[in-house]
Amino acid sequence: MAMVDEICYGNQAGLARIARRRQVGLDPESSAFMQVLASKLIWARKELEKLAADHNLMLDGTLDSINDASFDHFGGPFFEGDDPIEIDPEIVSRLGEAGLDEI
Repeated sequence: MAMVDEICYGNQAGLARIARRRQVGLDPESSAFMQVLASKLIWARKELEKLAADHNLMLDGTLDSINDASFDHFGGPFFEGDDPIEIDPEIVSRLGEAGLDEI
């Protein structure tokens, strides 16, 4: 029975993550990239270009999607700038408060 509970709980957790992704409007890859971006507040563009390539993402398109989702969900940009790219600490905090820091 414990194994069934673990499987069911795992599925519920997975469904909850999918629901949160949809709530923010990001695909799983962009969500994961957003989590990485939230890990520090200032990024050099070269760092993000490498990171995006490592995740098989197009950097500018992914950043646009993340900022669009941030505007839709939080009313403001997740980041500003081009080089360096500065992450908004208030939005990062609001991600955690909304339970979206593990999307």
